[in-house]
Amino acid sequence: MIFVEGLLFCVLPAAQLFFRHSYYNEWLPNTYTLKMVGLDIKIRVLGGWGFMKIFIRSVWPALLLGTVGTVWQFKKEKALILLLMLSVMAYQVYVGGDPWPYWRIMAPYLPLLLLLNMSALESFFSWMIVRKFQPTPRFQRAGAILVSVLTVLLLVISWTNLKFGKEIYFLEKPFSAQYNASHVRIGLNLKEVCKPEATVGVFWAGTIPYFSGLRGIDFLGKCDKTIANLEPDSGMSGHGMLSIPGHNKYNLKYSIVELKPDYIQNYYWVGNDETVYAKEHYIMKNNMLFKKDSVNINWDRLPD
Repeated sequence: MIFVEGLLFCVLPAAQLFFRHSYYNEWLPNTYTLKMVGLDIKIRVLGGWGFMKIFIRSVWPALLLGTVGTVWQFKKEKALILLLMLSVMAYQVYVGGDPWPYWRIMAPYLPLLLLLNMSALESFFSWMIVRKFQPTPRFQRAGAILVSVLTVLLLVISWTNLKFGKEIYFLEKPFSAQYNASHVRIGLNLKEVCKPEATVGVFWAGTIPYFSGLRGIDFLGKCDKTIANLEPDSGMSGHGMLSIPGHNKYNLKYSIVELKPDYIQNYYWVGNDETVYAKEHYIMKNNMLFKKDSVNINWDRLPD
């Protein structure tokens, strides 16, 4: 049984690897090249640790409780869960962080960490309450254990989600919600005014191409091999990082001047500015930038 499970874990990644090579003629995904290649490992790891320290400050009670509970009453299942959490944290450090401190990579593992917390709290309060209140009826002890576990767990969860409190209680919109709404509108508008052959040049590479149904030109290279193979801009920084993976490679002269997208989301990024070219070759219509005289635009559907 163990052999079959181990074989399955080997076969599936291998199948994906060979499919990628047959389809893209690449052994590694483009995002690997974009985020990892060309950036000195020291800059990457130091930046990743700076990013990770922000995360640790927000979840340290849960990490501490889970670790203590695992060590105090050791079981291999607990150790595996803790190891999974630590491994994804190490991965986040190794890749140099993430553009936004919203912990999207770690989030799927936090429920596992909370399971460790529940186990640790149940063990601790069972030991303490049973030892101190042994003469009391069993159901009362069980109730005291349950209340104690839930109270402390609620405090841990509250601390972990402190930064996101306003979003949780709908006092403010979730992160990037306003941008998502704007990009959906732009994508749907482009679908109406552009011909199927049109291309759209974007920094936010998902929403606009998806809702427009048009071919996207990704200025930041997540789906552009040429951009992914550029040298990264190690001068970009933020959220404790020395460089920002996935956002530190760009060449607007190539993406805009050479590829000539019919629509562009903007024409500058950090120190890369194609304002002069854009003002000469693009025109603003309906708050969108279109390539002048493009045959892929239905100009009659746009306001004068």
